Amino acid sequence: MGLPSHVEQVSVVKFANNDKSKLACASHDGSISVCDVTATPPAVTAVLRGHTKPVTDVDWSAMNELLVSCGLDGALCLWAAPAARRLRRVPDPRGRALHAIAFQPSNNNMVIVSFA
Repeated sequence: MGLPSHVEQVSVVKFANNDKSKLACASHDGSISVCDVTATPPAVTAVLRGHTKPVTDVDWSAMNELLVSCGLDGALCLWAAPAARRLRRVPDPRGRALHAIAFQPSNNNMVIVSFA
């Protein structure tokens, strides 16, 4: 499957929870593609743009309605996955690059992020 929406390397891919048709692909171009890999041919259904530097991690919420991402721009972004819309952008107060992110498994109102 080609990813024509990315102009730089894809650094992270993550399947949705309990739905192996949806795949999020994070790129060094600062964007995230949401793909339907069960379509014939596989297709990019949305492109999420909001990071200004490479995206380093992405995670799906428990019900796959939200995506959270982080990047070298020091920002955490929350996305409405089906609408392909950014809901919130939270910059690190010290401007540090963010490297890993995950929803807290039992509470989608909390995310865990790493800057080290």
